[in-house]
Order: sequence, then C-alpha cells, then structure tokens
Amino acid sequence: MKLSLEWHPRTRGELIAGLADALEALVRIDVREIRSHALPELYSSGVVYEPEDGSERWLGASMVYDRGAADCEDLAAWLAAQRRIEGDRTARAFPMIVGITPTGVMQIHIVVQSMRGIEDPSVVLGMGNYPRRMAVKPVLEGLRWSSRSYC
Repeated sequence: MKLSLEWHPRTRGELIAGLADALEALVRIDVREIRSHALPELYSSGVVYEPEDGSERWLGASMVYDRGAADCEDLAAWLAAQRRIEGDRTARAFPMIVGITPTGVMQIHIVVQSMRGIEDPSVVLGMGNYPRRMAVKPVLEGLRWSSRSYC
C-alpha cells in the first residue's frame, strides 16, 4: 500500500511534532509487521543503511527486510518497534534537526529514544560509510514527549 502525506508546518516545532506523529504511525505498523511476519531483530536481519535517491519513501519493516536496505526513518521505526515488543513501552522514533543549509532548509535525522538512551541504527548499519556533513545534535524547541505507552 502506498500513502502520501503532505502538510505545511509553520514553525520548527510544528515540523518536529508532525514528524513525531507520522513516525509513531510507522512504529505502530512495524510492531504489527514484526509480530505477524516473525521478522528477526533489526541488527541480525542483514539489513543495511542506504540513503534514498532524493525521494522520501517510508517503508514498513517487512518491506525493509525484503529490500535489505533502508534509510534513517525506516530503520529507527523498526528498532523502536522492536524495543516495544521487548517491553520498553517508552521507545520511539525520534526526529532531530542536525543542520540547516545556507538556504534555510532543515536537515533532519531520525534516531531511537528509549530506556537505553539514544540509539542510531543508521550508524550501526552503515551510515558511517557515507559522507556526513554535520554532527548529530538534537534541537527540541517546544517539543514535549508524552510518557504514555503506544502498544
């Protein structure tokens, strides 16, 4: 199934909060897919990090597994879903602003926030093999995370 989502956030906080909501939907889908397809743990799945070609496609865990590669939001959603299945109900895919280009475009990277702290499955699965322009530094202006559980 393909789904297109478009919205026009007016502030940085609206952008991050909207991404967090969309990521939550992908994490919930991944919880169901991991359970129903009996997918292996992300780090033992053979999946590697691969940047997208300029388009932005968010893939469920079963599609990532079949493809064998994914970028940051897909990997972070799978890992967050896995952590929830393991019992960490606080695990979530977490959008971070890692830079702003000279033209004002925000560069965003997705990691996992859980009881283990911040985990970056993209780096673990090969992102370090690609050029990195900026160090990851979270910017969380005006964003409040809910402590309620989602699964």
